[in-house]
Amino acid sequence: MRHKLIEIKSGAEVKPGMTCIDFRNEMWKLVSFRVNTPPSTGKVTMTRVGDDKHYEREFYPSVFDFQIVEADDE
Repeated sequence: MRHKLIEIKSGAEVKPGMTCIDFRNEMWKLVSFRVNTPPSTGKVTMTRVGDDKHYEREFYPSVFDFQIVEADDE
């Protein structure tokens, strides 16, 4: 089963390398996402834009108004 990460408001797919804004208006770059077993919402791994140390942090998708959903294999 394949999954994808989407922005809840627009329904647009979010892919690694894209710049995203959190609920505090801070800019982050998506590194990856992972699915956990239900009822967990999964996690997104991000790096802060402009951070020279390139530390990776994990967040719940809702911090960025994202959701992990099953992909339609069309």
